[in-house]
Amino acid sequence: MRGQNDGHALAVQAAVGQPAGQPADQPADILDDAGLDAPSRCAQPVRPAGAPGTSRCGPATIGPAGVRGASTLPGKRCGTSRHTTTTCPQEKTACNSFATPPWSRWRWPPPPTAAHAQAQATVKNDGQFRAALGLGASLASGNTKANNLSIHADAVRATAQNKPSLYGNLQYARSNGETTADQLRLGTRYDHDLDARLFTFGGLDVERNKFANLNLRAELSAGLGWHVIKTPATTFDLFGGLGYVSDNYRTAMVIDGSSRDSYSYLSLRLGEESTHQLSASTSVKQRLTMVPNLKNRGEFRASWDAGLAVAMRKSWNLNVGLSVAHNSEPGAGRKATDTLMTTSVSLKFD
Repeated sequence: MRGQNDGHALAVQAAVGQPAGQPADQPADILDDAGLDAPSRCAQPVRPAGAPGTSRCGPATIGPAGVRGASTLPGKRCGTSRHTTTTCPQEKTACNSFATPPWSRWRWPPPPTAAHAQAQATVKNDGQFRAALGLGASLASGNTKANNLSIHADAVRATAQNKPSLYGNLQYARSNGETTADQLRLGTRYDHDLDARLFTFGGLDVERNKFANLNLRAELSAGLGWHVIKTPATTFDLFGGLGYVSDNYRTAMVIDGSSRDSYSYLSLRLGEESTHQLSASTSVKQRLTMVPNLKNRGEFRASWDAGLAVAMRKSWNLNVGLSVAHNSEPGAGRKATDTLMTTSVSLKFD
């Protein structure tokens, strides 16, 4: 970005992990695709008797469709099974109410999360609206008077083919009576899968950054992407397209050899992003974006955002993030590279 805060600042995108999920070796007959209890396969247990969520019914015949595990147990006794209802030999047994452990109601690995804001909304392809709100703050008094506030918001509504999202990020800080950080970023993006690998995207991003002399930057972008890896535990995408950038500055500055108070140009938009589910409660997310200026060859902006998220409870997460932004032409008296590191706690609304 064109000259961001001079103090090392870095916005970190933390991906949020789901609550403890279903172990990878959990038999398919315990959970259906929605993560809910599925019909019991009493006839052919796939785990030893007594394992969580499995049956001791032994040989049996599966009951009519829609009746979960209703079975006939000739000469067998369910006595110590984990079913909530039991009938003795030669009678039908309702094996339909499993005493499954709490973790069996979540899928493993957890679904991926949305990008950009440090607070990460959960992404599920069910058409439901989900959001997350993150907050980080500090306050010091005495010999040093300083305060810092960061707010992150993210929202998404995903289906099997479409994913519209909204995100925002506010950074504000003061030290000894002077403002030392004042940045606001808002954006929206729409992704549409053309097939299992190819997707299109379009987005609008706006930014204000006092210490980068940026009164307002608006950036429209659109292009194509490719899902290189797309599994529940790992995703890796490549994307590219065109963009239009319009900058409005707080005070006139030298850009492209002339003093200007605004500057607009066509650009390329190239990048990659990935998510990695390290465990049931810990995930990592990163994105690298390059924005070459097509109006003035050789000028470009680049940003890299990475984040770590650890789930403390089902809806609460601890986020740590790091962001690096580079501008090849930041303006006189401003550094080309900025960094920002943040920590925050986020609340998900699922």
